[in-house]
Amino acid sequence: MHVSDLSKWGIPERIIAVWRGRQGESLLPVQSRAVRKGLLGPPDNEHNLQPVRMVISAPTSSGKSFCAEMAMARALAARQKAVMLVPLKALAEQKFRLFEDTYGPLGVRCIIATGDHPENDHRLAAGDYQIAVVIYEKFDLLLTSALDCLKNIGLVVVDEIQTISEPGRGAILERLLTKIVASVYQPSLVCLSAVIGDDAKAAGRLADWLGATVVEETARPVELMRGIAVDGSFRYRSYNTGLDGREPFAEVSAGEEPFDGLIEQLKSETGSTLVFLRSRRLTVEAAFRLAAAVNWPEAKKAIERLSEEEPSYLVRSLRQALTRSVAFHNADLSPRQRLIIEEAFIGGEVRVIFSTTTLALGVDLPADTVYLETVKYSSGEYSNRPGLVPISRAEFDNMTGRAGRLRSGAQKVGRAVVLAETEFDSDVLWENYIAPDRAEEVRSAFQSVRLADWVLNSIVSGLAAGTPSLERLYARTFAAVSLKETPPDFAEALASLRNRQLLAWSASTSHFTPTAVGQAAARSGLTVAQTFHFQDSLQSIYPQTLSGWTALALTGPDWSLPPGMLSGAELADGMPVKMLHQQYDHLLEEASLLLGEQYRREPLSYAQAAQLKAFLLLHAWARLTPIMELEQQFQMHVGQIMSLGETAAHLILGLSVLLQAKDGRTPLREELTEHAFSLRFGMPSCLRQLHAVLAEALHRGDFLAFYQFGVRSLSDLRQLESQGLQRAGLSESKQTFIKEKLQSLDEENVMQPTIATNHAHPPVAARFSTQPESVEIDGTFERERYLVKINGFPVRLTGKSFKYFTRLAWWRLYRDNGWIYKEDLEIGFNQARYLYRMKGEVCSALGLTWPVFENNRLGYYRLNIDPSRIRIDVDKLRVHPDYEVRSLVSPSPVQAVN
Repeated sequence: MHVSDLSKWGIPERIIAVWRGRQGESLLPVQSRAVRKGLLGPPDNEHNLQPVRMVISAPTSSGKSFCAEMAMARALAARQKAVMLVPLKALAEQKFRLFEDTYGPLGVRCIIATGDHPENDHRLAAGDYQIAVVIYEKFDLLLTSALDCLKNIGLVVVDEIQTISEPGRGAILERLLTKIVASVYQPSLVCLSAVIGDDAKAAGRLADWLGATVVEETARPVELMRGIAVDGSFRYRSYNTGLDGREPFAEVSAGEEPFDGLIEQLKSETGSTLVFLRSRRLTVEAAFRLAAAVNWPEAKKAIERLSEEEPSYLVRSLRQALTRSVAFHNADLSPRQRLIIEEAFIGGEVRVIFSTTTLALGVDLPADTVYLETVKYSSGEYSNRPGLVPISRAEFDNMTGRAGRLRSGAQKVGRAVVLAETEFDSDVLWENYIAPDRAEEVRSAFQSVRLADWVLNSIVSGLAAGTPSLERLYARTFAAVSLKETPPDFAEALASLRNRQLLAWSASTSHFTPTAVGQAAARSGLTVAQTFHFQDSLQSIYPQTLSGWTALALTGPDWSLPPGMLSGAELADGMPVKMLHQQYDHLLEEASLLLGEQYRREPLSYAQAAQLKAFLLLHAWARLTPIMELEQQFQMHVGQIMSLGETAAHLILGLSVLLQAKDGRTPLREELTEHAFSLRFGMPSCLRQLHAVLAEALHRGDFLAFYQFGVRSLSDLRQLESQGLQRAGLSESKQTFIKEKLQSLDEENVMQPTIATNHAHPPVAARFSTQPESVEIDGTFERERYLVKINGFPVRLTGKSFKYFTRLAWWRLYRDNGWIYKEDLEIGFNQARYLYRMKGEVCSALGLTWPVFENNRLGYYRLNIDPSRIRIDVDKLRVHPDYEVRSLVSPSPVQAVN
């Protein structure tokens, strides 16, 4: 079958032309087979597209991903939306770049929804896209909050469907798929995997559950030899033919380790190579050993790109290895740094990458040869301390599948090599990974999450309301269909959720309904155990600082510390406690929320010590402490720090929605949201606007430079001349990016429709230059914001900003000269931060730069307006929800207006 034939199935000619130019005219066997089995529906049937259910099992590089693209194009042609679900953010980034580059120029709106792209959350929920690439967890939360979003989604593609067997993530994937199959909406489902076969206990089991057709391909377009190397010989079996063979391999001399033989082998090879090792430390050590043994040309472009990253000891080591075309790739690197290495490998600049399994699952990096260890580190059920366990067959297939990928031009047979120390080890590895000709069973991971979480999630999503409906919904799960088990007893879970006020029981309808707290927990992604924990904690603990809220968040259950968070030596030496007392003694009160008082008398457990280290690290990270200082002090690198920050931000946001559910008028929601940004990105929240606009090209160190120059907003940045950008240490390319971005924003503002003079308000900027004619403190509450009027124009401020603005206005109107000391604004150390945030909110709403306040450099501030122009609605402020605002106006001066 040819690509041009796809027009019979309604694929637009513009897309067919793009496909033909990208991959040629002919379809691969699995692609032709999928079309013939109904992937695109019947031919010549453009207007009646029926839902399709299909499981496609095919080896890596056989073309199954293009099957998903064909189905997506067919959905778009029918004016339906297409969603691709993937398990990992790295894979989401890669798929998004492919779709954006391929279909973006045709005018197709593509978005990516992961924790790294919060700006797209609203677009995903609102359906403002045509193709969306989403990680499993994000889509599950969307279906929990708004199951009706499926109404306009015509196709859901599930990549790496074998993930459904993994504890934790697999249960979430099963839950979201259960919602899809149990809903009244019936989008097409196309599931992809490279590691499951057409077997009754593998792809067949999934097909039975989903009511799907199985399409299987057993041959690879490029042959792959997989085997074991030991004692100077590589014994292999060909993937396609099944024939066994042997060939010479570098022999290890007496006293040497098997890895020494690998170095010698790598020196003699000319192709591209991936080496998967068990730990991050080993990837770095191995890269340096090989770099010291070869004289390959430097990866110049990659080195130049890394020079624009925030300086760190790890990046310095990486750049050193790259001078010999060698790299390491692990979770210690940031996503952007890993992307630089991946692109350098694809482009041929890097010849060998030493990686942990962060590359293994689906990331498309074609290599000639793959070497791998068959063990990995994994945390146990009863401790966060990692230990070595064997990799699964599915993981083995994924890693070895990187070799011999289909590329244009001449093809080279791929090799996947496992190093063994003895003949006995070789035999064991052969029987476990090479010899089996049947796929591993695909099993449900339903029981890897608590039943109460599944129950609450099902009721919040609207698919269940009591035991009978829960039993009916359970019957649609993969667990029920594949294991043929009776439904679990839901009574205990329902009683627990009701007793803790996450569910309410209606005797008149005999239904359970979620309470505000229950909805907040399920829709934010908090587990039931975390919700119970925070409910209990808030009965006796109510932190008075943002650091205290961080500590409280870290006490919660059901989250994992980054691997290697705390070394055995650090635990034995009591390093976190020493650091707390010697360098962070101002956090003793907050740290006690984590440790209690017994830590002074008893040694900390591993979990306590690791959480304390995480707490101190996050405190420094959120305050723009340079990465090199964090590396020195905490022995952690940026990738792991970012992962920890993302986890803490998730917990903080969960806490904020729980508080909001209990008290809809709490001003803490906004403060905790700002704090979550600081934890996630490692910088003060006053830089949030700059980060949203410039993070695409700037690293955290660049924002630190802006912060030190007093730049807090886009208006501040516009005032920074080119020389200022140079003094901030920005490269020419970054300076150009900033100027173009600002120019683009200015053009967008100019293009906004002007407000006619006969409407409510003329443009504010036209009415004052340095000071407004009037400022009125109104205080009306709407959408978590409070109203002030500037020249009659409504400006809505967050709770903290409104309180600061009101206090400044009050002192400007009623106190001598209007100067207010920072401690009178608020006790603590963050007054400047909140003042600049307030200024940003005001100026952003007005669309101009107004120096909202003055500062005399002695810690005193004053609202920048003549007192005669200020009016305060005292009656409204007397009933304001914030106690400090109410106390400010009672008793009120006679000058106040009504």
